[in-house]
Amino acid sequence: MEETCVHTVELKNGLKLEIFDASRKIAGDRYQIVMSARIEVDVAEAMASPAGGGVDPEAVVAALGPKVIFEQKGERNFIDEKEKEAVFNALCDACLDNAGKYFAHDDFAVKYVLRTYRVLKTQHS
Repeated sequence: MEETCVHTVELKNGLKLEIFDASRKIAGDRYQIVMSARIEVDVAEAMASPAGGGVDPEAVVAALGPKVIFEQKGERNFIDEKEKEAVFNALCDACLDNAGKYFAHDDFAVKYVLRTYRVLKTQHS
């Protein structure tokens, strides 16, 4: 599935939110609308935060690698061609609303890294 970056937002916490359009035609004048939002997080930088919770930063970097990608998707299926732009824009607006409230929070990066690390540890236990 081909995707195009349609928005890039610099968040107040220094992270960069990128929004991609991966929509595609599925039948006749009907589309699957796909919005994908991604934030690349530097693991070592995130673990330098005081909110690191006493977890060994070197162990986290060793387990996850230097970067992790947060991704959130929004999808709508069987959308009329005349409505595809409005539907995609609504998905983007909802995501951008979260950007100011959630993604831009000072502790977003470290909390996401720690959650990813804990999930990985649980899967390998």
